[in-house]
Amino acid sequence: MSGITASPSDIAFPLALVVNQTNVGGESGLTCTVRVRLGADATRYLDFADNTFKSSGWTTQNQPLTDIGAGHYSAPLDLSALGLLAGVTLVLEFQARRGGLLIGDSSDVVSLVQASASLPQPRISVSAIADNASSATMKFLAHLMLDGIQNTGAVSALISFKDPSGAELVPAAAMFGPTADGVFTLEVPSVTLLSTTNYYCDVTIVDSLSVPRRQLGITPTIG
Repeated sequence: MSGITASPSDIAFPLALVVNQTNVGGESGLTCTVRVRLGADATRYLDFADNTFKSSGWTTQNQPLTDIGAGHYSAPLDLSALGLLAGVTLVLEFQARRGGLLIGDSSDVVSLVQASASLPQPRISVSAIADNASSATMKFLAHLMLDGIQNTGAVSALISFKDPSGAELVPAAAMFGPTADGVFTLEVPSVTLLSTTNYYCDVTIVDSLSVPRRQLGITPTIG
C-alpha cells in the first residue's frame, strides 16, 4: 500500500494499477477493477453510477479499468463531482482476474489536499435575533460556507448551540444544504437567551472534517 495525494478539484484523477508477472514483466489481457472506499468508514464505497458513497445498494461499486498495455490498467475519476474536502482519505481497492479467476489484489491510499499552500477554513456566521421587540425569546440564524463544496449530498453539517458552561441550548441539528455555492443554513426559533452572555456553537462537518468548538461571541440584542 502506498500513499498518493490529490486535489478535491481534480476532474480526471487516474485510478491506476500495474500488474507484473515474475520474470516476465507487465501482464496485459486481464480483467481489473477498482473500488473506492471512504477511508473513515469501513463500509461506505463509491457508487460510480451517481458519485455517492453508500453502505449498500450500489449500481456500480466495482469500476472496470481499461487495459492500456504493458500491464498498465487505468480509469479516470472526477474527484470534483464527489463534493469532498481537503483532509479526506480515500482507499482504492484493486482486483485483477485472469479468465474469471482472482489472481491478486492491492490497495492505495489517496489523501485529498488543497491545491494551494494554505488550507481554507470554514467560515461560520451566527446571529441571534429577537422574535419580537419586547421578548428575550430568540432565534439563531447560522450560515456555514465551505469552499469548493458542491450539492452532491456527500457532505453534511450538524450544529448545536451552547451556553458558556457547555450546556446545550439547542441539541445538534442538521443544517440545510449545501447549496450550489457550498452554503449551509439553519434557523432555530424560540430559544430564551440572556442579553449579556456570549454563546457558543459546535459545528461538525460529516465525512470531511470536524470544526472544533469555537466562541463566536453571540451577544443577543433585545429590542
